[in-house]
Amino acid sequence: MKISLSLKQILPLLLTVMTTVSPAFVGAQESPWTTKPVRIDRSKQNYERLPPPDSTAEKREAEERLFVKRLPQQITMEDSATFRAGGKSYILAGIKPVPADRICASDTGSRWPCGRAATLFAGRLLSRQLLRCALAVQEGEGIRLSDCEIGQKNVQAEIVANGHAFASPASKDLNAAMEKARQTRKGVWRDKACFKQGGNC
Repeated sequence: MKISLSLKQILPLLLTVMTTVSPAFVGAQESPWTTKPVRIDRSKQNYERLPPPDSTAEKREAEERLFVKRLPQQITMEDSATFRAGGKSYILAGIKPVPADRICASDTGSRWPCGRAATLFAGRLLSRQLLRCALAVQEGEGIRLSDCEIGQKNVQAEIVANGHAFASPASKDLNAAMEKARQTRKGVWRDKACFKQGGNC
């Protein structure tokens, strides 16, 4: 027997089924929303975890910790590793300056103000430059700056490599640069006694 129903006859039947669904069935459908505190069992959660921060983000975070300062044209150099700018005193860490008042003597006996030459060299290097340092630490009345750069040049290495400061024993790179400056008799290493004494000059 073939039964044929029109759309008008089917709709009332569907409405009857929908309105007579068991309340138990409705209650069994757990709603994702609740106004009551719920304890979460993370062991049963299979959500996708976000990946850890990439190296680019870590690099950007590290760069934000750098000391960055545009130095004025007029800076006061106390020696080849210490200067004043903007009312603050700064110390270039990792190097020992040539005393500003030091007088050097060559093998032939000629004398020159090597301390003043070292101070002037460092001043010309720093003046009006954008100085970027890996670390800035308050030390007494000064701020100690580590691993500083101006453009592509490492400031401490540049001063040491030209014989205008001595490297601290802890830095292998700076000591290598100092030895090269000594062998080529640059800056303070033209001094006869200093050349013989090496790093204890």
